[in-house]
Amino acid sequence: SKVVSDLPPKILVTLNVRLPMTKALQTLFQNNILSAPIIDDKGNFVGQVDLLDAVVFLVYFSKKTQELLVDMGLPPEQRLVSVRKQSAKDESLKKLFRVYENADFSGINPTKTLIEDAPLSELAKFLAMHHRVAIVDSKDRLVNYVTQSDCIKMVSKKINRFQSGVNKPLSSLDIGSTNVVTIDLSSPVVEAFKLIVSHRVSSVVVADSDGEFVNEISPRDVRGINLETQF
Repeated sequence: SKVVSDLPPKILVTLNVRLPMTKALQTLFQNNILSAPIIDDKGNFVGQVDLLDAVVFLVYFSKKTQELLVDMGLPPEQRLVSVRKQSAKDESLKKLFRVYENADFSGINPTKTLIEDAPLSELAKFLAMHHRVAIVDSKDRLVNYVTQSDCIKMVSKKINRFQSGVNKPLSSLDIGSTNVVTIDLSSPVVEAFKLIVSHRVSSVVVADSDGEFVNEISPRDVRGINLETQF
């Protein structure tokens, strides 16, 4: 039977354990990906970070750093403009910026690993419950990183094998969710991010005053935030 190592190799985008969180997010944005594995200098897998972690990081960061800056005795007018300068020399702030410290920060998409000689059936079970799985060898070195998106792409290439299922209406397949979380069109975007976290959903629906669908907001939309001005 097939094992995980039989999967075709792909180019892996990885993040070094010492990389600042802002640089890690820029790497995700530039490569148009939702997540990436974190590795140490020996190539060992130590965690992962995704855009949902970024959403929680941004919401948490604005509150936590202000608390730390107050503790440091900075006057109000210096607190916002001093964050980047202070983070370079203050260990408490510096720790907030490291990508490794923010791995699985949301607590919603926990890191999962699978050994490379595990059967593909086991990988399928993992991906039915988790968004992504890091594949490691016997020494914990990262060898692959498989996501639900990878599976969807694979299925789409072989869609002719699933004709009996793909031609059915969505309502008959018992997929999706009827517990839709909505937010008013006039609400601040940060409130939408808070709803994503508190309701543990992948997106929220933006509705107008009549309750009609306008759009949706998901962790992908954190890419619209200018990190240079935020940090």
